[in-house]
Amino acid sequence: MNDSTPKSWYLSKTVWVNVLTLAVSVLGVFEASELLTERQLVLLAGLVIPIVNVILRWLTDRPISSFVKIATIERLRKRGS
Repeated sequence: MNDSTPKSWYLSKTVWVNVLTLAVSVLGVFEASELLTERQLVLLAGLVIPIVNVILRWLTDRPISSFVKIATIERLRKRGS
């Protein structure tokens, strides 16, 4: 896909991976998670997440933008039509 039109932030897989990482980290800090050991959290934060982010960045072909920027771009395109 060569479309460079900005997309909404909530359509970004990279943003969602990082939101999930934040949630897991917060659970680890407050020790509210019995799902992951401290060692697993360190492995996740230090090894897995950076690799996933690099892969997602490599696959990314569209920038993210705020609603205001997207609305402005769409308005300008309509004017040009």
